[in-house]
Amino acid sequence: MSGLRAAVIGVGMMGRNHARVYSQIEEVELVAVADVDVRAAQGVGDLYNCEYYTDYQELLDREKPDLVSLVVPTSLHCQLALVIINRGVPLLIEKPI
Repeated sequence: MSGLRAAVIGVGMMGRNHARVYSQIEEVELVAVADVDVRAAQGVGDLYNCEYYTDYQELLDREKPDLVSLVVPTSLHCQLALVIINRGVPLLIEKPI
């Protein structure tokens, strides 16, 4: 498939929603998800037939996504967002930053 390669970091309620939406967009391939809860990550990965990780940096290293949705607890937004931005990956993050 050609198009954008998307990844979702954090697959709680909102993260699962991001994964679902990416999986429905024809021009986007959901390549991977990550969550510290391996069961959650594997469940979403299996549901959308994509790779899953418990380490978001490993996801970034291996999958090299074109864009990332960061859907983690607010207290982690800044720390994780800076890592993703510094890697040059376009980022979708919900407020607050």
